Amino acid sequence: MINARHFFSCAVLACVSGWTTQVYASDPPGLIGQKISFAPMPVEMHLQPNERPAMITALPCAAVNKMTMGFPPVAAFESLMFQMVAIMNNINMMPMRFEPVCS
Repeated sequence: MINARHFFSCAVLACVSGWTTQVYASDPPGLIGQKISFAPMPVEMHLQPNERPAMITALPCAAVNKMTMGFPPVAAFESLMFQMVAIMNNINMMPMRFEPVCS
């Protein structure tokens, strides 16, 4: 079971790293400028020339705010997560840029 998880995580890492090398290539095979949707999940990947891929995630911020009636710990956690994503994007930690969008 552990070996299967280890193999799966290595396979996913190999796919993601291979994908980003194609994006950074000087003459990519037609991927630049496209939007890739991971429907039914609220996730899209945007590929732009000479930039890291952008992973855009739609978050239900308005619905959560309405359900919790603006409860301060929920709002603080939300702003903490946005700050964490901004720091992660600034230090180029991941092979792609994460863009959370409130819907």
